[in-house]
Amino acid sequence: MTSIAEVKKNIKFYQGETKKWEKRVQRSLIGLFTIILILTLTHLGLVDWNPELIFNEVFDYYKYIIVSPLIIYFRFCLKQHRSSKSLMDVYRSNSISIRLSKEVINFQCKIKKGELEELKDVS
Repeated sequence: MTSIAEVKKNIKFYQGETKKWEKRVQRSLIGLFTIILILTLTHLGLVDWNPELIFNEVFDYYKYIIVSPLIIYFRFCLKQHRSSKSLMDVYRSNSISIRLSKEVINFQCKIKKGELEELKDVS
C-alpha cells in the first residue's frame, strides 16, 4: 500500500508535468498560427496583394509541408498533456481513497476500544 507522502509527491510531480505540457501546447499552437499567417501574407505579397488569386489555387502543398512537423509536435504535446493530467487524477483519487480507508480504520479502532459509548447512548 502506498503512503500519503508518496501520493502527494506524485501529485506534485504530475502537476508540474501538466503545466509544462500545457505551456508547450500553447507555444506550438501560437507558432502554428504565426507560421500560417506569415505564409499567407508572403503568398499575398507574391500575387500583388490580390486575394482573388490566392484562393484560386486549390492545393498549397508547400504550406502543408512546412507546417506538418509543427502539427505533429502539437499533437504529441497534446497527448502528453492528457496523459499527465489523467495520471494526476489517478493519484488524486488514490489519495482520497487512502484517506478514507485510514478514517474507516480509525473509526473501527475507536469502536473496538469502546470510545464511542456516547454514540450508543444518543441513539
